[in-house]
Amino acid sequence: MKIGNCLWEYRCHYPEDLKEAAKHMREDGFEAIDYSELCNVEGPLYTEDESKAKAFLEEEARILADAGLAISQIHGPWRYPPEDGTAKARAEWLSLMERGARMAIYLGTPYMVVHPLMPFGANSPENPAEVLRINAEHYTRLCDYAKEIGVTVCLENMPFPELPLAHVFQIIDFVDLIGKPNLKVCLDTGHANVCGTDIGEAIRMLGDRLAVFHIHDNDGKDDQHRLPGTGTANFGSMGKALAEIGFSGVLSSEARIGPKTPHKVFHAQARSMADTLTKIKENLYN
Repeated sequence: MKIGNCLWEYRCHYPEDLKEAAKHMREDGFEAIDYSELCNVEGPLYTEDESKAKAFLEEEARILADAGLAISQIHGPWRYPPEDGTAKARAEWLSLMERGARMAIYLGTPYMVVHPLMPFGANSPENPAEVLRINAEHYTRLCDYAKEIGVTVCLENMPFPELPLAHVFQIIDFVDLIGKPNLKVCLDTGHANVCGTDIGEAIRMLGDRLAVFHIHDNDGKDDQHRLPGTGTANFGSMGKALAEIGFSGVLSSEARIGPKTPHKVFHAQARSMADTLTKIKENLYN
C-alpha cells in the first residue's frame, strides 16, 4: 500500500510552481496523488479544446513522476447542488464524465471517482426506484465507454443519509446490480461516518469491490473533511480490515487543511496526516 493526498491541497500553497508543490508533498511523506482538480467542470480542462487539456495533463504527469509521485486516481466531474433532474442535463453529464475518463488516461491513472446522480436533490428520499433506474442507465453507459479506454469507474458513498444511493450497503447492491467489472467503489470514510457505518465494517463488506479511498473525519453529523482523530470515525478498525481483504492500493487523504493555513502549520498537519495513514497501513493506529 501507498499513502496519498489531494494535489489541490499543495497547489493552493504553491499555485505557480507544480515542481515545488510536488517536492514538498514528497518531503511531507506522500507517495501518490489524487488529481482532484478534474471535478471542476467550469475550468479550462473541460471548456477549452481537448488537445490543449491533453498536453497540459501529460506535462503535469511528467512533473509529478519526476518528483516520485504516482497519480493514483482522479475525481471526475462534480457540481453542487446537483443538476441531474432532466434527460438533457444527464446527457451533458455523461459527456463530461466521458471526457473526465479520457483525462484520467492522459494522466496515466485507471481510476476515476464519481458520485451517484441525484435527480431529486442531494438528500432526497424521493422515488428510490427512479433514482436507481436513472443511475443504472447512466453508469452502464459510462462503464461501457470507460472499459474501451481502460478506466475503472469508482462510485463513492455519500454523506446524505436519505439519498437512495448514499450508504455503503446501497452502493454495494448497486455495483452488483450493474455487474460491470470496471465499476468499483471509492470508500469515503467521512461520508460513511455521517451515515453511521464503521470504517472497518465498510471495508469488510466491500471486499474486492473497493478500489480507492477518500480518508477524512467528522463529528458524525456533517461532512467536515477533518484530519483523522479529530472527529468520531473509528480509524482503529481500518488496518485489520484492510489486511483481511488483501487491499494493496492507495490510502488517499481528502482531509482539508486549507489554503489560508500558514505554510509551517500546513506542513506540520500534512506530515501528521501522512504519519496517520502510515500507522493505519501498518495496523498501528489506535
